[in-house]
Amino acid sequence: MQVIQMHSPKSYNPVANQYKIHDNFGNTFFQSYRSLIAKITATGQIFLDKNYWDYSRTTGKYRNIFLSETMAETKKRIKSGEYKLVDLQNQLKSLEEPELKARYFDKWKQEEADKAEDLQNQLKSLEEPELKARYFDKWKQEEADKEAAFRNERYAERLKVNGYRD
Repeated sequence: MQVIQMHSPKSYNPVANQYKIHDNFGNTFFQSYRSLIAKITATGQIFLDKNYWDYSRTTGKYRNIFLSETMAETKKRIKSGEYKLVDLQNQLKSLEEPELKARYFDKWKQEEADKAEDLQNQLKSLEEPELKARYFDKWKQEEADKEAAFRNERYAERLKVNGYRD
């Protein structure tokens, strides 16, 4: 979750008690003081709190900045049904952890299953003879190189012990 303090459009200074909040599910909220005023879902649907969306002049000013529109445009979208008026304060309180888990667990589980299936398909495409051909020759060469290095070291030691000089 990320909380961003909003800034004044004139001075660009941080404004007290006005925040944008991004949650881990792709939703963005506008909070004024301790009240949630607006929610933009990950799909772009917009909800306004039915009790606080037009609470004060300051709230309205920063709500307009958050939604990038004027009060008249907001009222028009509420009237047309594009924006839904809901009780954001209680709606969020009612979303308890089990409901969130149930809502997002199935999506995560499906993504994991898809990844596993893709991996299985990739492995099936690499048939055993191809794997042997690809890795056996490499392994044999590494073993032969190790043995040759060991023989060369032993030969050098014997020459050194027997007094052979370059």
